[in-house]
Amino acid sequence: MSEATPTGERLETALYACHTAPYTHLDLPDIVLPHWTISFVAEGRVRMCTGRRTYQVMPGDVMIHPPNVAFRETNPHTGLHLWFACAIKVHDPHPENLLDRYPLPPVVSLRGEQITAYRETFARLQSAHEAPASGVNRLRRAAYIAELFAQLIEAWEITGSVPRPDAIASPVGRFASVIAYLRANLSATVTRADLAHIACLHPTAFDRAFVRATGQTPLRLLSEMRLTEVRQRLESTDDTLETIAQATGLTDAAHLSRLFRARFGVTPGKWRQGVIRTKTGYLSPLSDK
Repeated sequence: MSEATPTGERLETALYACHTAPYTHLDLPDIVLPHWTISFVAEGRVRMCTGRRTYQVMPGDVMIHPPNVAFRETNPHTGLHLWFACAIKVHDPHPENLLDRYPLPPVVSLRGEQITAYRETFARLQSAHEAPASGVNRLRRAAYIAELFAQLIEAWEITGSVPRPDAIASPVGRFASVIAYLRANLSATVTRADLAHIACLHPTAFDRAFVRATGQTPLRLLSEMRLTEVRQRLESTDDTLETIAQATGLTDAAHLSRLFRARFGVTPGKWRQGVIRTKTGYLSPLSDK
């Protein structure tokens, strides 16, 4: 299921399982699952091992298991987990797993009102998952999955945004710092050597590894990011093309216009006019009489 965000990003979600799981004791040997598995510990204390590290997981903590990464969970006593398995991608401008953009660690801690909000949203997701399949329920599932991840990401950012260890990072996730650098430096001159240094690789090896992980070169991705930013500024600001070109590293208005038309099929001016017509063409506010 896909949904668009106000800034033009698109989320793509899929839900494979959603369960409330009570147990008398827990002993999951090293298992590998094909999808992201998110498990909230409602009751009990869990010893979880993954990526050659061990974590003591308390009630209110959420375990984040990446796909195709082995993990072990044990608890000799009773417990209760609320868990779901899913996929979630964000398209802006290229598709990437949301949890590569936000590399949540194996354990995210929720506290106080965060726990209440998470449990309430999970209950809604489970209800939608168990209801008969329909277009409406697919929309609800997508919305609840997005909300649960928003809550997890917010809690992670509040506590310092410590990233997932490299040992359990995905191929794209290993370049999360490079992609974040590109996104934060759209107006700068970026070289292959700069990016290779961030990734701690030789420039030639970096290029090959980046293309294998993402399907495109870093400079091609940077171009896509710049044009996406141009589109968003056309939609949300009154900035001139020269100002937007300077802010996005595209030299000047003429260069920006050529690239924009080649990418989106219309000139920047026509794109902005279409947005203005959309904003003002239906039930525009009436002046007081």
